[in-house]
Formats: sequence, structure tokens, C-alpha cells
Amino acid sequence: MDAFAAFFASPEVIQHVSAFVLGSVRILTFLSFAVFMAPQLTAAVKMPLLLAFYIPLHPFLLQQLQGLQLSFELMGDVLQLTLLIGKECLIGFVLGYVSSCIFYAVMSAGIIIDNQRGASQAQSPDPFGGAESSPLGTALLLAMVTLFFSSGAFMNFLAIFYSTYTLWPPAALLPGLLYSNLSIFAIENLDYLMLHALLLCAPFVLVALMCDVALGLINRFAPQLNVFILSMPIKSGACAFLILFYLGPFLSHLQTLFLELSERFEFLQHLLGGA
Repeated sequence: MDAFAAFFASPEVIQHVSAFVLGSVRILTFLSFAVFMAPQLTAAVKMPLLLAFYIPLHPFLLQQLQGLQLSFELMGDVLQLTLLIGKECLIGFVLGYVSSCIFYAVMSAGIIIDNQRGASQAQSPDPFGGAESSPLGTALLLAMVTLFFSSGAFMNFLAIFYSTYTLWPPAALLPGLLYSNLSIFAIENLDYLMLHALLLCAPFVLVALMCDVALGLINRFAPQLNVFILSMPIKSGACAFLILFYLGPFLSHLQTLFLELSERFEFLQHLLGGA
């Protein structure tokens, strides 16, 4: 028992444990918020993902933490470690929030389409984040996540994610996270989400509007006919027919969204790096 305690009290082991703790917190927080990493997965599934993300970073983090000698027996070092862990959680949340915006935009577009065609009651939890989503919203989200991993966009994103460890080292307490323009950037991401959700669902909304106008005219000239009973089947059929032509351009447009995701991360790095 004494040998076991002495092993974990050695400076080398503490250095490795400190590197793992500080390096994995950002990854774990990111995995808990990024929608394409399925945040609702259990810990038994997340831990292998966490290790797969962390292992390439370990030598680099050891080199970064050479001057940071932490002792888990000293209250000052424990407080410093707690502050660093809190900062890493905040960075992981920001990265997960920025990377999830385009995915939530696509899912929101599907929800709006289903709401316009009258199928909003068919909502169920999506398989990734567990949030309420419609059938078309879930289908579009699954298509985007599949393309994200199969097209190589994830590898580009992973390179950007790893570069955050050089710009915002785990041992640095406040790497510009309190920069005033960060709040403006967060609002701009919300605006980006809503704008692209509306743009993606606009063709279907227009078709649903045309169907409602046509049914309204029929009801105006033939009020004895209850044509609005046919509203949902007609709009669902029109949207199903339209999506056959929409799916190809939609998947092509996703490549543009992935490039915009990289640009937003580069802008975030420039924003915080210049703080």
C-alpha cells in the first residue's frame, strides 16, 4: 500500500496525471455539447472517445506543463487546478457551441418544414442530443452528420480542435475568454443558426404557403366543402415531391457549411488570440 501511495506521489506520475486531467476536460466538455458527437451517449462509450482524442495530445501537453508543478496535497495547487479545470470547461463549451450551430440549423430547418406541413405532433427525441425533433429534422441531421464524417470534414475540424491547445494552453488561466467581443460572436452564431435554418426551409415554406392559399381560394368559392381536412395530406405530398429535387443541392450545400464552420473557428481563434 505504501509503495502504491509512493508511486502516485512521485513528481513524474503527478505530471502525467496533471496533463491528463487538464487535457481531457476540454475534450470531455466538447463531447458533452457537440451535437455530432452524440452528447447523450453513456460514459462507457464516451471514455474510449475521450482517450482517442487525448492520446495524440499527451506528449505535447507534458511539454507545456513542464513548468507547472502541481501537488494535490497543497490547497493553493488544488485551487489553481480547479480554476484551470473551470477554464477548460468553458473553452470546451464554446467549441461545442460554435461547432453545433450548423447542425442545429439543419435540424431546425427540418422542424420548421414539418411544422408547416402539419406534422409537428410527430416529434420525438433525436438520437444524438436527445432534444425534441421532427422526423424530417432528424433525417436531415443524420444526413449531415454522415456526410460530416464521410467527406473528410471531421479530419479538418479535428486539426482545428487540436490547434486550440497551442492558442489557449491548458496551463494558462485566462486566454482571452473574457474578451468583450466574445459575447457579440456568440450572438452572431445564434443569428447564423436562425438565418441558415430559414434559408434551408424556405422552398418548403413557400410551397406550403401556396397550398394554403389555393385551399383558401377553394374554400372561398365553395364554402360547403371542408377542404382544410386535405391540407396536411396535400402539403405533405408536395413537400415529399419537392425533397426529391432538394436533397441533391442540399447535400452539396453542406460542403459549403463545413467550410464556413472552419472559417468561424479561425475567426474565433483570431478573436481570442488577439485579446
